[in-house]
Amino acid sequence: MSSDNFNQIPQPATLSAARVSLLPCSPNLATDFFNLVRSNQNRLVDSFPILLSKTKTIDSTRKFLESRSHEWEEGSIFGFMVKLLGTNEIIGYVTVKSVNWASRIAEVAYFIDKNHEGFGYVTESVKRVVIWSFLELKLKKLYVRIIPENEASKQVAIRNGFKWKSRHDFEFRTSTGELVNLDYYFLDRKDFLKE
Repeated sequence: MSSDNFNQIPQPATLSAARVSLLPCSPNLATDFFNLVRSNQNRLVDSFPILLSKTKTIDSTRKFLESRSHEWEEGSIFGFMVKLLGTNEIIGYVTVKSVNWASRIAEVAYFIDKNHEGFGYVTESVKRVVIWSFLELKLKKLYVRIIPENEASKQVAIRNGFKWKSRHDFEFRTSTGELVNLDYYFLDRKDFLKE
């Protein structure tokens, strides 16, 4: 992390959207998050190897979420759990990471529970985090990195205004050790705020 020009960002109690709320990662929700990750393990193997390796037990999940709180204080990672309104069920995860404060750019990563895919919840969640990133973090640009075959993730990015820029061959190692290509999609603050 480059901490140039970083001023500590307080954790909001929640970010509200129409059908979901986004809660900053908390060790108090370790069991819920552990269950979310385990029930979606097969879907996360390719794109979230570090998350999978750090959430193998409820205790390790609690430690992972504690580290997310410290990373928030440092300004390196801002993680949110997606909670479905009405049921209070944790159904997804959105994070702003790899923050470069000197250039005001960061990566957004996300996933949604398999039973809640296709309803627009992750698109809504990402949009809310994008707004927060541009207005509260004062970032100038966001990007997502997506394995080319992941059509659902591409659609979430496109619906939120991200535009394809480039493909990087053999850039990312999955949980199985395979090196895969990544497509980069970018969103500029000025373009987003015009909408």
